[in-house]
Amino acid sequence: MKALRELNFGYFEGTDENQLWQELSGEAGVNSFEQMIIKHSIEQAEDRVASADPYKDAETSDEFWKRFSAGIQEIIDQAADDDQILISTHGTAIRNLVARWSDLPVYVPTINGSITKVTWTGSRFLVDYFNNVSEPV
Repeated sequence: MKALRELNFGYFEGTDENQLWQELSGEAGVNSFEQMIIKHSIEQAEDRVASADPYKDAETSDEFWKRFSAGIQEIIDQAADDDQILISTHGTAIRNLVARWSDLPVYVPTINGSITKVTWTGSRFLVDYFNNVSEPV
């Protein structure tokens, strides 16, 4: 589903992550996405990328969230009561939904193959767990 794709980093796709964050932060010691999230927020980190993109192809946090949440809403609209749905997506997308729907820290990188469980109550989302690689699901 196109709506659930990873955040678009535009011009910066595929660049050296440490160099990118050091340049974008302009702050000593802030040279990773994780450190930027700790110092500011995931939304502010993403917005810094978008504002620095010379071609304006990178998504802002709001642009990403509008696209992503539309995809989630489409899935909810098509689901029957008590459906259990598996969605496979990217690390930054997962971090965004965890940041939006819980107080869990998202400065920790998303582990490849990990499970994040989200429950829709009919009126709101609850993040049951994030980054699970060892506990039964």
